[in-house]
Amino acid sequence: VAVETTRRAAGAMHVATDLTIRSSSGLEVDLTVVAPLRSPARRPLVVLLAGKDTGREAARFVPEGAPVIVAAVGYPYRGAKRPSGLGWVPAARRMQRALLDVVPAVKLALDHLVTRPDVDPDRIELVGVSLGAYLAPAVAGCDPRFDRIWLVHGGGAPAAYFEQFLRDRVRPATLRRGAARLLAAGCAARWLGPERWVPTLPPRPVVVIDARDEATLPDASVRALHRALGDRAEYLVTPGPHVRTSRPEVVRRIRDLVLPRIAAGDVSRFPPSPRPLRADGSERGS
Repeated sequence: VAVETTRRAAGAMHVATDLTIRSSSGLEVDLTVVAPLRSPARRPLVVLLAGKDTGREAARFVPEGAPVIVAAVGYPYRGAKRPSGLGWVPAARRMQRALLDVVPAVKLALDHLVTRPDVDPDRIELVGVSLGAYLAPAVAGCDPRFDRIWLVHGGGAPAAYFEQFLRDRVRPATLRRGAARLLAAGCAARWLGPERWVPTLPPRPVVVIDARDEATLPDASVRALHRALGDRAEYLVTPGPHVRTSRPEVVRRIRDLVLPRIAAGDVSRFPPSPRPLRADGSERGS
């Protein structure tokens, strides 16, 4: 029902626009759109879901003059980022609601984006990075407008991730496993887990990009995503650790791998690549 422009910054070859889109339901979604400054032709659209602390900031890594339009969608969370004490009680519920709202938020953003005269509605790709890779299968499973799905440095089995995260914080293994399952339930894993949604993605191409020196996600999480996809996906590996905005060289490697293929309309599969490796050189396996 409303689209508000909150910031517009033009560079030499492209313009970045911050928008807030509102639905009649009350849902609000923030996004940053980076587009060529003067584009006589329609361009492919890349909808970007990044990590929990980056969101729309990921759009700043789009190079000047890229022949695509990138729309980085923010997570629809309006509560305190670091609640304390009893403030965690209402914040936890709002965080869960925000995760569940990611699917309608992206659909709402896409409803607006396809009305742009510079967007090619027949060339729309979804790129999920880190947390965004966990959520992207649910988004694509609920919206057939995405022609290809990229899952970058992501995984499934959120309880396995939380168990690793709690390893140095909760010593008794039984208590740690229980806490990990509780956290996974709080993150709506039952409804959003990629293992639930990847069967709905074919016949659309799916590309999985793993980090060779992955240390943020446990092996069990990466294997869970690979098992769910099987041979229906293309698997690629980038050197180095898990993607973060504080690691610009990792971001650039991923950007330079993904954007040229999207710009060229290349949906062919690369030659088979080796399975992701741990830092010590042993195979991560799937």
